[in-house]
Amino acid sequence: MKIVTIIALIALNAHAQQPLQFNHAPKAVARAYYEAGAQASSDKTDTITLERTACFGTCPIYKVTITSDGSVSFQGVRFTKTQSATGKISRRAFRRLAREFEKIKYFSLPDDFTPGTKNCPNVMTDMPSANTAIHLKGKSKTVSHYYGCGNSGVLPNLTALETKIDQVAGARKWIK
Repeated sequence: MKIVTIIALIALNAHAQQPLQFNHAPKAVARAYYEAGAQASSDKTDTITLERTACFGTCPIYKVTITSDGSVSFQGVRFTKTQSATGKISRRAFRRLAREFEKIKYFSLPDDFTPGTKNCPNVMTDMPSANTAIHLKGKSKTVSHYYGCGNSGVLPNLTALETKIDQVAGARKWIK
């Protein structure tokens, strides 16, 4: 444990180019070590994306991307109030949203719930789609979800996840 603490102190002070001091309280060292680790593991390449597509009507068409540092990017294409916007969420909110993907076993889902696939048994026409994607800890997955495929099996959970992405990103303020 002493070696880990010393290594943590060296790592934390390395960028400050200051003499290493050992008068820190143990809780302060542990907290600093945790925060440094949280920042290092919160790679900006970890992203969650939701893209909503056209329907036969005025469905909003847009893409929202959230990165693990909390940056939110919105690109409105059609039927949105805003064409381009940025926002910010907490890193904690990103991690909670990533856990929602884990809850529905997102990485095990089929890639397509679209007409012409076995995962879309009931097809209604003129509906929009939601395409979700996550890149997390070096793994990536994208799922295309056509809303005309019905509402059976995992689809209600996928729809709920898509709604949750919008909520966490705060996309509503840019859409209506």
